[in-house]
Amino acid sequence: MTNKAFTPVKKLDLRGLVCPMLRKRIEITMEKLEKGDVLLILTNHGGAEHIISSHAEKKNYQLLKTIRRQGYKEFYLKK
Repeated sequence: MTNKAFTPVKKLDLRGLVCPMLRKRIEITMEKLEKGDVLLILTNHGGAEHIISSHAEKKNYQLLKTIRRQGYKEFYLKK
């Protein structure tokens, strides 16, 4: 059974990007989503967890889940 709360409507592969481009790409993409939509972010930036969680708190988004993969992380961010 699929958990709808974690089903992303869009995937954003930001592996290789660093700030400020990482943060800006997330901001632009989230602005285009509807309330309740989930964005899957892939990144290998070392400070991404702090960047994404700070952005989520500032914009009142919900960081649903973080998954560590080999060489990168997945973040599920709900608008």
